[in-house]
Amino acid sequence: MTRKIVLIGLPTSGKSKTAGLLAQALHADWVDTDLVIEQRFGKKIPWIFREIGEDGFRCLEYQVVKDALSGPARIVSLGGGAPTFPATRNLLAGHTVYYLKASPDFLSDRQEQRSQKSAKKKTAQVRPLLAGDARQRMRELYDGRKDIYEKIASVVIDAEKKRQEMAADIIAAESSAGDTVWVQGAKPYRVVFGEDLAGEVADLVPARARKILILAAPPVVSLAEELAQNLTSVESREAKVMVLPDGEAAKQLPVLSSVWDAAAAFEMERGDLIIPLGGGATTDLGGFAAATWLRGIDVLQVPTTLLAMVDAAIGGKTGIDWTTGKNLVGAFHPPVGVAVDFTTLQTLPRENVIEGLAEALKCGFIRDPEILEIAREAGSDLTAVDSPRLREVIFRAVQVKAAVVSEDLYESGLREYLNYGHTLAHAIEKAEDFRFPHGLAVAIGIVFAAHLGALLGIGPRDLPRTVVERLEAVGLPTTYSGKTFTELKPLMYADKKVRGGELRFVLLEEIGRPTVVPVSATDALQEAARLTGIEP
Repeated sequence: MTRKIVLIGLPTSGKSKTAGLLAQALHADWVDTDLVIEQRFGKKIPWIFREIGEDGFRCLEYQVVKDALSGPARIVSLGGGAPTFPATRNLLAGHTVYYLKASPDFLSDRQEQRSQKSAKKKTAQVRPLLAGDARQRMRELYDGRKDIYEKIASVVIDAEKKRQEMAADIIAAESSAGDTVWVQGAKPYRVVFGEDLAGEVADLVPARARKILILAAPPVVSLAEELAQNLTSVESREAKVMVLPDGEAAKQLPVLSSVWDAAAAFEMERGDLIIPLGGGATTDLGGFAAATWLRGIDVLQVPTTLLAMVDAAIGGKTGIDWTTGKNLVGAFHPPVGVAVDFTTLQTLPRENVIEGLAEALKCGFIRDPEILEIAREAGSDLTAVDSPRLREVIFRAVQVKAAVVSEDLYESGLREYLNYGHTLAHAIEKAEDFRFPHGLAVAIGIVFAAHLGALLGIGPRDLPRTVVERLEAVGLPTTYSGKTFTELKPLMYADKKVRGGELRFVLLEEIGRPTVVPVSATDALQEAARLTGIEP
């Protein structure tokens, strides 16, 4: 079952307009069950009510609500009396129900204002249950339904606010939901968590998408084919699977060109969609293909590795590697949604889980120390793919990434903190011809940054020891001897944080307080490298 956002409340509480605003803000579809009933009957609600009575109307309404909750729309606005029918009320279990609550007198005042405007336009329509003394009837409805509404409500929203404010309150509540993280910005999107999320992926697909190109990493081709079959259950929708090279080999210009060719052969249009299904290289390449085809089509990220779940798939950074360095050609192109399916972790060998933990622990060092505490307590048990603590770490790391990119999509300030450990890491990857795992390089880069900070008098002197302990607890490397400092130093100058030819590093004033520091002292750099096991 796909969880829906359901709006309930008395007449004129603003359910329909708020649902429309939500749909616009969240790029989601919505359904108003009263409007569906009118469309099916070809008559207005008052006429239907008179013809079949309230009991008959509630039975009809039950079927419409049932269809809406099992349909593709993410947001469902119910008629005011729908929750009073026990069978309809039972349908709401498992969904997030928002009760738009206002006093009956406030709603009566709003109704009178609307009636006056409608009378001038000669479009007045009397609500069946407000006939007669409307103010008194509103009070009676409030008294009769208040307990029902409050009992089934997941969240109560102040309906005496403006519609835009109610929509914002609902978005904020959704952001704190246990199975969802919202990434804010010009185009907000959801990161959903769970198991067997085929239904959630389908729900994240924009309604306008008629053709879907799924870019699959080799280990998850069967999952991609299942997803394609599920997505084509919608009438007039087509889906195709294209298999990419595995790992960093996918992030090359010839591969990108082959995706463009596939999009052209598939005759993809502006409203269509690319779904990268795989690790970080797949999500990077797929996102960049979407950003560049027809100057930008939608992308829906489905990461299947821990590294991609906590980092690459979130935030809209896309790109390919170039001859002079990693991720140097790319674009910022936020997805329409991200589905983190924990069952896909079952496809990973233990070493890949360990690698992904580097990016998760990075989030602990820069913003959420609780991640580090979990790692300390769990140790190697954190690498078990069915571990509840691992899921908590993933969720917390995504919250950190989402909070940062919500404030700074284009890496003009705050987002640079997410590069903690990456200056040396990218140099190691380049020196090793991209055969050295990214997460392991990040772990080494974090240790290097901790030593550099201590040498420069930035942060606690015992920070390197703490960093090493936390990383080693989960099996991550803390030293490196594959290349010399002489070989690595020039490669660090390809880092995106370099300004005016000067290296800039993310360092910690303390755990949870990062800062960006320009560093020109070669002696400090070389000594930090030596303390990390790197020969001169």
